[in-house]
Amino acid sequence: MMINANKKRSFSSFNRRINLFIEQLSTSIICSRSTSAEEGSSTNDSVHIRCGKPAAFMDDNNLNLFLSNQIYTPFTTHQTCWINKLKYSIYTHDINGKTSDSCVLYRDDNLNNIGFIMAIVSESNNKHFVVRPAILTYYDQFCLRQEFFTNKSVVYGQFNDTTEFKLMRHTHLLLKLAFKIEPENKCTFFIFPNTTEST
Repeated sequence: MMINANKKRSFSSFNRRINLFIEQLSTSIICSRSTSAEEGSSTNDSVHIRCGKPAAFMDDNNLNLFLSNQIYTPFTTHQTCWINKLKYSIYTHDINGKTSDSCVLYRDDNLNNIGFIMAIVSESNNKHFVVRPAILTYYDQFCLRQEFFTNKSVVYGQFNDTTEFKLMRHTHLLLKLAFKIEPENKCTFFIFPNTTEST
């Protein structure tokens, strides 16, 4: 039913005002989830965060410089973290397995973005996620019976070794994403809800 609804929304004859309303409604649902998680975390009832073993030295000068400029108290980095039993991990260049928990859809300045977790940091009672944003270029599209459809669950982009990082709290992480990295750092991101297992 959801696929059929998205197909109808991408018809050029579909009412633009209704389409805009649906987009805003979808965004507000994601935002309200994030806000409710933030409110729940203040009472320490609904959110349980557990970090794995401390990570070894990070061999990334740009990342180390970013951390030293953002966090002024002693901190520890970790390779893995569990938020309410959902596992997150840092991105490594030599991903050999079929699963990874490092690619996320996150909220920054009221916009949804995609990126990779480069570091998980714990300092005093706070946990932070350092995310390197991906460069998003376009959504998946196809033509059927002379009508163009846009599939916003599949996004194409690039993941470059940039010096740009974002410091995020767990409330800014919206979803874990599946991804595929191709030659020349081109990426395909698959946006499907995953709240129980590795991607």
